[in-house]
Amino acid sequence: RPAARRHYLVCPRAHVTSASSLRGPDDAALARRMLELGKECIARDFPDDPRVETRFGYHIPPFNSVDHLHMHAFVLPFDPPWKERKYCTEPWARFAFKPADVLVEELEAEAESEKENGKDTGDTDGDKTS
Repeated sequence: RPAARRHYLVCPRAHVTSASSLRGPDDAALARRMLELGKECIARDFPDDPRVETRFGYHIPPFNSVDHLHMHAFVLPFDPPWKERKYCTEPWARFAFKPADVLVEELEAEAESEKENGKDTGDTDGDKTS
């Protein structure tokens, strides 16, 4: 049963275990693309509602129930209302559910930092974006 007014899951085709396993610029690009796709789905289904309230994020292990990367994209409100706690994006709750934009920012900053330090952060698991 959907957890909100609308509930989408955005998944990469290639296997990635979880958001915690993402590293480097290729994974930052993957996370950014997943967020873009979630936003596109909502814009497609709610074209005349620019005020639609949304939430995007990832469960962080061990609080995930599926060992394949997936981003939740919600159109709020949650149903039932207590689901708000399961998908809470407050800073104190990010150990369990991380907002997608925060994950993208962290991955991009990590990739930039490693680039500046001369470290190779290339994707060693193959192309995850295909």
